[in-house]
Amino acid sequence: MEDMMGTIDTSASESTASIELFGVPEGSGYRVEMEALTAHGDFFCKGGARFDVVTGIATPVDITLNCNRECHVILCGEQEGDCQRFNLPDGTSCADGAGSCVGGSCDIPGI
Repeated sequence: MEDMMGTIDTSASESTASIELFGVPEGSGYRVEMEALTAHGDFFCKGGARFDVVTGIATPVDITLNCNRECHVILCGEQEGDCQRFNLPDGTSCADGAGSCVGGSCDIPGI
């Protein structure tokens, strides 16, 4: 089965992220992954779970999302759209700063 991607709208009050998918072939070792970003972009969450599918039986899959404060730096070149995003390494606090850039050369911890 090919990978599938999409967005689940959880903007309504009290909404939850859930999907129902039909027609998945019987098999084992399937994996579902979810990522979430808060509306203000300050927390990033992700998680996943493996599951098996048996024909004719519904397969509920629970996913626990682990969330962290989103720490990243965006470096842009001289051309429009020439930007790269780097997530700061685990254990780096947003308060630690993102390093320094001088004359187009950047020193970013862990990158």
